[in-house]
Amino acid sequence: MPFSGPLQPQLPSSFPIRGADFWRSAQFRVYTKSPPVRLDPIIVPARGPFHSVRICPGSVASGGQIVYTVTRFLFAEGGVHMSVLCLGEVWLELNAATAPELTETFRAQTGGWGAGFCRRYAALGGQAALLAQLGADPFGRKLAAQLARDGVDCSLLCFTDAFPTPVVFTGADTALPYRAHTAGLALGPEQLEAAPFRGASAFCFSSAGLVDSPLRLAHLKALAAARDAGALCCYLPRLAQAAPYWPQREALCQTALQFLDRADVLFLEESDLLLLFGSRELRTALFALFTGHVQLIFFYKKDRILAFTRSVMASAAKKDQSPALVLYRMEKMMLPVSSLPRLKESELNALIG
Repeated sequence: MPFSGPLQPQLPSSFPIRGADFWRSAQFRVYTKSPPVRLDPIIVPARGPFHSVRICPGSVASGGQIVYTVTRFLFAEGGVHMSVLCLGEVWLELNAATAPELTETFRAQTGGWGAGFCRRYAALGGQAALLAQLGADPFGRKLAAQLARDGVDCSLLCFTDAFPTPVVFTGADTALPYRAHTAGLALGPEQLEAAPFRGASAFCFSSAGLVDSPLRLAHLKALAAARDAGALCCYLPRLAQAAPYWPQREALCQTALQFLDRADVLFLEESDLLLLFGSRELRTALFALFTGHVQLIFFYKKDRILAFTRSVMASAAKKDQSPALVLYRMEKMMLPVSSLPRLKESELNALIG
């Protein structure tokens, strides 16, 4: 079911209408000292690919507040635009300062790779939408509200009353996931639509959600939809971080190998190479990595970040060039998939410098 109705958390009155940060049936309060007698629909100019937003009035509240409801968006060229779409899980993470079995107090926070990536991308000023499913329960509503406050577009979130929101206990380098038979992994391909991908510049995914489940099949459909739409397909394996959420490490590595060549862009860490190829040296794996659709690789070493196409390489000191920042720069440079093989060293330096 789409994210709407009573499950939708309240948005602050100052919630901005910008880019793709909108909620289906979301309410926005507009303050005015002199409410007009006739409450006609108003058209608000929007940035980016949006031509305008149609907002219809509801009622006049006390204090001269007019409650408007966003009913539909008007587009210059049709379709919904988000800079980045992320597919993955969102879970309630209960973090402890010590091992979970030794603590009595946990700090609740939003967990899941997709949620974290979208939050970082939004913090840079980008537009990021999260494709995920939560339980129709208090935990699911809490997580959705927090993501919205963090600037993540939650209009594509789904809710289900058939499965609960997953919960993960963490502490002292330990993760105890309770996510089998939960809402996140139950998101199936039949719940995805092609329209959001037609307005996205990039589609991103990681390994935790590739475990044998309906969510893995959803990844395959999402990749096909993104490629048909011309969006960059970006894979961040993050195998070391995903390992606690897989029953067997060997199955994780084998699945990751099957998905590597489906991406246009890879963001790799030394630990990824060690698990996949038995070595931290990139030169031993480059030939195997540049197969299928892969055209661009970012490799994060301890003190440097490297960028490779099939013919050009660039290197820079590692600072704060997170994958979210690199992808944000790619979006700003408006690099389509077709341009990746022709990237120059100067352009790679601009991405990682």
